[in-house]
Amino acid sequence: MPELAADLVRLKVDVIVTHGVRATRAAQEATRTIPIVAAVLPDPVGAGLVASLARPGGNTTGMSDQIAELADKEVQILRDALPHVRRVVILWHETNPGAKPTFAKTRGAAQTAGRGVEAIGVTAPDPR
Repeated sequence: MPELAADLVRLKVDVIVTHGVRATRAAQEATRTIPIVAAVLPDPVGAGLVASLARPGGNTTGMSDQIAELADKEVQILRDALPHVRRVVILWHETNPGAKPTFAKTRGAAQTAGRGVEAIGVTAPDPR
């Protein structure tokens, strides 16, 4: 990805649109002037890509699809919708840099809500 990002900078594109932490980081390392719009980021603040959601700073902005701070609300919605559920299984991508803080907060919120938690971490898609 660093080579691709460098190619985009050499082409003098007007904007770089990224998907995910690795692509956004590669674009940031390639340029400090071309605007970077992250279409999807799990936790841009936690990954160190922006200063804050309200004021990202630098040349990067975009959307986040997972915010660790929403874990309590997500578990509350689950508890309200399915009050009989006592055990929660969290399937998460272990090598995704943005997934770790979201996973930890979700596990903690489920435990605080009195739900048993089982975690299943994956590192790659099933080749089948």
